[in-house]
Amino acid sequence: MHNGFVWFPSYSCAGIASELKTGYKLKGELSSRFYSDEFPEQFRYKYFLLSAGSNYRDKESRKTFGLSDDVLVLGDSGGFQIKTGNLNWKPELRETILRWSENNTDVFMNLDIPPGGKVFKEYNECLDLSAENFRYYADNRDKENVDILNVLQAGYDTKTQEWYDTVKEFEFDGWSIGGMASGAKVSSMLYGIAILLDGKEHLKSNNKWLHMLGTAKASDFLILEQLQKSLLKVGSNIQVTTDSSSPDYAVVFGGYYMGFSLKRRSVESVNLPKHEDIFNNELSLPYVVPFDDTLSDVLSYRDIFGWTRDAFAGMSLHNTYVQLDCIRRMKEIINSHDDLISQITGIDFYTLLLSIDEMVNSVSPMRVYKKYEPLYLKLSNPRKEIQVKEHSFF
Repeated sequence: MHNGFVWFPSYSCAGIASELKTGYKLKGELSSRFYSDEFPEQFRYKYFLLSAGSNYRDKESRKTFGLSDDVLVLGDSGGFQIKTGNLNWKPELRETILRWSENNTDVFMNLDIPPGGKVFKEYNECLDLSAENFRYYADNRDKENVDILNVLQAGYDTKTQEWYDTVKEFEFDGWSIGGMASGAKVSSMLYGIAILLDGKEHLKSNNKWLHMLGTAKASDFLILEQLQKSLLKVGSNIQVTTDSSSPDYAVVFGGYYMGFSLKRRSVESVNLPKHEDIFNNELSLPYVVPFDDTLSDVLSYRDIFGWTRDAFAGMSLHNTYVQLDCIRRMKEIINSHDDLISQITGIDFYTLLLSIDEMVNSVSPMRVYKKYEPLYLKLSNPRKEIQVKEHSFF
């Protein structure tokens, strides 16, 4: 039985990354590597995203992070680091990152250059360079058992079709859609999806994956699960996936996930107190998910007050399992009775979900997109997009 879309924790750049590299154990007992066989069996989560831009210099990154063969490892392209200026572009990176990706991941993305960066700002320049990189990957890939994803930049709605028309000639093993992170607009995401559906990419035998880069909101999880459900109904072999670093990144600001709101479709967090004189140091942290029973044996407020290595790693693990619980609930909702879905999500969002199914089943998905575009734009209002509140911890 299909278990729906898959989320990849993107934790290889900062945050808990150093603990994962060293195999750090909280209080010498609980491994920080939630994907390893050292971790309690009932909680193991064998999915992980390795960032090429941050790790390509380590030719054995998979081994460094302790990622065994039974962990499904997704690799990003390094393009985001090029966009931000943290990785200097040079043509030799094509070969270097291609080989690193083939040797350290199971599925990885083409080296795209997202528009709007510090070095490459113009859209057409980024598209041309990305297409050159994609052609290099197509001509020089070496391992048949490692999948490569084409990349569609969807952050510029009017330009997305042009990007697709330029890169669709390359037959890889699936697609990833990027460009939604700034604002994470519903309209951009669904426009990108509509373009791929219009091109019948979901029905091509070579395509196994459809990855949404950096989606983290509960509302996104509902959309992705509906998309996965609809694709299965039409016989597509596409596996929908996404990634995010939010649960780990939130800890930098002292964010401790307390669950999620169905009404607001958002993860809720609190800022853990740091005033030692208020609490008994040995009090357990707030219980939210079953994993906290295990965590309570190795983490208390004393660690939080001291901002120890255990504190950061423990909070990151806790947030990860709240995120997984949120994903589980969103999947259950989408696969429940239609009347319940409409009550839980509200009429506008329920209509959006129905439109995804209509789009997947349509002979003209773009026509369906245009039909519902006013609704998508309404739901893309950034002032109404609920995000995890960030706090300054110190």
